[in-house]
Amino acid sequence: MLPLLSRLRPACLLTSVLLALTSVPAFLVQAFAVQDQPTTTAPETSTMLVLDSSGSMAEPAGGGATKIQAAKQALRDVVAALPDDAVVGMRVFGAEVFDRDQPGACTDSQQVVAPGTDNRDALLREVERYRPFGETPIGFALRQAAQDLDPDTARSIVLVSDGVATCDPDPCEVAKELSAQGVALRVDVVGLGVDGAARAQLRCIAAVAEGRYYDASSAEEIVSSLSTASERALRPFEIDGEPVVGGASQDEALPLAAGRYADRLVGREQERWYVYERTVPGSTVVASSYELQPGGLSDLQVDVVEPDGGGCGTSTFSTIVPLFTGKSDLAPAEGMYSCGDPVHVRVRRLGDDTSPLPFGLSLVEEPPVENLDSLPTDVDTSVLEEPERAGERARPIVAGTSFEDAPPLEPGTTYAATVVPGEVNAFRVQVGWGQSLAVRVDRPGLTPAQDETISSSGSFFDLQLMSPLRASLGDDLDADASTNRIDTSTTVQMTGISPVAWSNRERDDAHFLAGDYYVLYGADVDAASSAELPYTITVEVQGEESGQPVYASPGELVTSGESLTATEVSPSDEADEAAGGTTPAPAGEAEAADDGTSGDPGWLVPVAAVVGALVLVTALALVVRRRRAS
Repeated sequence: MLPLLSRLRPACLLTSVLLALTSVPAFLVQAFAVQDQPTTTAPETSTMLVLDSSGSMAEPAGGGATKIQAAKQALRDVVAALPDDAVVGMRVFGAEVFDRDQPGACTDSQQVVAPGTDNRDALLREVERYRPFGETPIGFALRQAAQDLDPDTARSIVLVSDGVATCDPDPCEVAKELSAQGVALRVDVVGLGVDGAARAQLRCIAAVAEGRYYDASSAEEIVSSLSTASERALRPFEIDGEPVVGGASQDEALPLAAGRYADRLVGREQERWYVYERTVPGSTVVASSYELQPGGLSDLQVDVVEPDGGGCGTSTFSTIVPLFTGKSDLAPAEGMYSCGDPVHVRVRRLGDDTSPLPFGLSLVEEPPVENLDSLPTDVDTSVLEEPERAGERARPIVAGTSFEDAPPLEPGTTYAATVVPGEVNAFRVQVGWGQSLAVRVDRPGLTPAQDETISSSGSFFDLQLMSPLRASLGDDLDADASTNRIDTSTTVQMTGISPVAWSNRERDDAHFLAGDYYVLYGADVDAASSAELPYTITVEVQGEESGQPVYASPGELVTSGESLTATEVSPSDEADEAAGGTTPAPAGEAEAADDGTSGDPGWLVPVAAVVGALVLVTALALVVRRRRAS
């Protein structure tokens, strides 16, 4: 998804990459928008810059500068732009021992600045001292960098290198080891003018450690606006929620309260288990799992299970979508598909992929409804109308980079925004009971300069809706004017959902709750260089509010609470799992991993016939199916 930004100057792109990767937003994690609920703060992130000081950094980078000169200029800009609350440190490798035959060459790595927020002068001093010198012990430096960071924070390593490792251990194997140590550790890699072998190794490091790989090669001058656009493209779309580690089996299920959580599967682990104890008699527990999956196919599935291991509950839907895949399961306490108490929730990967798979989990408890007889049972889906572009001047807006910071859109107002290749823009819209949501995106045609660098045959724009529970929604609008293909002429793209109703859970749909609905817009654009692509977006909330369910005490959804317990994962156990179940990606496969998935690669089932069938399904754009558990 992300293009290889190979035409940006090294210093220019490296600045953009590092600024994006070391930025630590202090967003508040938004609670489920179906009710006014408390919010929690996103976990603090600590970052280590790990810099290559090997002798090859003295080689030319183009434009009359060496690689080290370009890197130093970029690092000056990075340090100057760091947020005050960003916890950042610096480590170098290959800086003190000149030759591999000398003692200590393969352990030549030093923490030159400890992670902190009051160390900007020290960082700048070390940037000036940064010089090319010795060997390339990447694996050792990565291990040391992980130890530099506070294990109680979300940890990020930004590796900057220009060559292949010249010492053991294999850095890709080390990256697997680090990836298996916890849910909040990632390694992003910037390659400075690397050759094929080095690129394959560096890509492998990023691919197995939930990070991204970025090329920074010498090329012609890129205007500053495109540099800014490339920085925005590298902002990760994070899965929000409290980090947890679910149990490996039903007997080890992690007790959770209502809320939103972030977990992942690593190595040969194919499922996580959780358990929820009802707080309201006769309630329905709703479990949703979701993952970022741009342009790919998902093998992630969530199931609700009886305490004795038997199936129960209903799946509202399962779908293949362009950006996020999200699915909900309902566990009612009464009725034909009732689930006993406590409710066990299993999130599993159906394929045999062993790459790290981050995912989100939402748990909501819905009290019994007391006015079922007065609620609509047959919602008229024909009332949804195509939205019109508002006539007034478009209002500028900055899109969010995740669910938690998605800005609200006012119905009937047209907003002007931009998207860059590989980026996902997020917005939210309040939709009440009985109301429909329609979304319209207008894109101008490509400029002559854009048309020269963008491949229209391999480029698409994805417009997607998601429910308050992060479940994916189908397109009820099916507008003839909608096109997701890039073109030199003006294009219009539309999507929408029919009225929100409690009974939608019975009709293979996920919009059965009122609240904040999410509009996601992504650019799957094949481009030789980054480009800001403007568009306008208009939303309409159609119809009057009606058909609101009346809940028994406490009278509203239970959407947040304290976690009942927490579990620790043995790093050595997960390291063994990852080492046994994951193999370094060859160069071609690593290339494919650099597709804007923020370390969340696709999970294709490795059977040729099945893959072929799934690809055909994707070509049809959307598949919706219904399952009732036995």
